[in-house]
Amino acid sequence: MLAFTVLLASVSVQSEEAVPTPLPENASGSLFGSNWKCNQGFKKVGETCEKIIVPENAYLTNRSYGDVWACNRGFRRSLDACIQIVLPENAYLNSPKGDDWECHRKYRRSNSGCELIEVPENA
Repeated sequence: MLAFTVLLASVSVQSEEAVPTPLPENASGSLFGSNWKCNQGFKKVGETCEKIIVPENAYLTNRSYGDVWACNRGFRRSLDACIQIVLPENAYLNSPKGDDWECHRKYRRSNSGCELIEVPENA
């Protein structure tokens, strides 16, 4: 009898969870129960979906948490904006993201940019 009561209680709880609730604007239902997620371009804030503000020179990352946008190649994040990376002479963008720079061969990074490495004779 106790097992039947426990089984009946669990069926009752499961059926209560399956009751559909209205979806917030800009949200889609989940295949599992009454869960939902925000559509692309929106993020979950409490029980609503807020539009993600993407700054100039940036793109959506399609993540639902963390960094929801990233800067284009050649730009670096600064608070809620993307600022262009200014390359000094004899430098190039490095890394796949292109958010920093390095000096060409025979040059080294200095405070002002890239300076020529002076190689002594016979070195």
